[in-house]
Amino acid sequence: MFKNLLAAVDGSECSDAALETAIALASCENARLTLCTVADPSQILGEHTEPNVPFDSWAERLGAIAAEINARSRAVASERGVACERVILPFAPAAKALVDYAEHYGIDCIVMGTHGRSGLARALGGSVAQAVVARARCAVVMVRAPKDVPAPAPSP
Repeated sequence: MFKNLLAAVDGSECSDAALETAIALASCENARLTLCTVADPSQILGEHTEPNVPFDSWAERLGAIAAEINARSRAVASERGVACERVILPFAPAAKALVDYAEHYGIDCIVMGTHGRSGLARALGGSVAQAVVARARCAVVMVRAPKDVPAPAPSP
C-alpha cells in the first residue's frame, strides 16, 4: 500500500508516538522511511535574550537541535530494525516544508503527531498538522500522544 513514508519528528511526545506508528507501517509494508525534522525557531526562543544575536548563531543552534532530534529518532528506528533516511529542512512554514518535500520526493504517506513541540506555531499561524492535511496530495496519518487519547467509557 505505502512504499515511501515520511515521519515528521520534532522530539515531542506526540511526535514519538507518530514515529512508532511510522516504524510499524514501514515494517509491515516493507516501505522506505524518511525521518524529517523542520528546524523551528520556537525551539530556541528564550535562549538568546540579547537583541543583537547574529543570525548565524541562531541558524547554527537550530541546525544542531534539529540534528539531535533527528538522530534520536533514527536510533529508535534502528533499534526496531527499520532502516531510514534522515532529512532536516530549513525553517519555513513547517507544513509547507513537509508537503513540498513529500511532493518532490514521491512520498505517499506522511505520518505525524496531532500536536508538536510548541504551542507557538499554533498561536502564530495555526496547527501544522491541520495545514499538512489540508495541503498534502498524499495520505496523512495523524497520531495522538498516548495521554491525548480519551479513556474508554466504563462498561455498564
